[in-house]
Amino acid sequence: MKTAINVKTKEWRSIVHHLYSNGWIVKEKYIGHDASIDIDYLILANGQKTAEFGWDNWDEGEIKCDEKVFEFLESILKLKFEFGEPKFLSIKNLAFIKLLSFPTRMISNKTKLMEDFFYFK
Repeated sequence: MKTAINVKTKEWRSIVHHLYSNGWIVKEKYIGHDASIDIDYLILANGQKTAEFGWDNWDEGEIKCDEKVFEFLESILKLKFEFGEPKFLSIKNLAFIKLLSFPTRMISNKTKLMEDFFYFK
């Protein structure tokens, strides 16, 4: 797994929107009061492929997935990613964020989670 760092907010949201609109499903989503405002976190999946997304309004977005998913994203969206050590998707930060996003795993209608946030507005 590799992590793309410094993904601009507009591009990060565009990637999330594109995958979600093309059949990727929400496995987990941060639903705190500041979701999509100060921070955001979600995991999208399509079959065996998964992509983990982290974003905050200080450091922009990060995406963690395997090489094949990055190749797919670069080819369809004409982007070049910068790879490096994650800040948001670091083990320390994820321990806290995953605790806060855990309830979304229990919610059956995850589609509503996406519609309630800023991705499609």
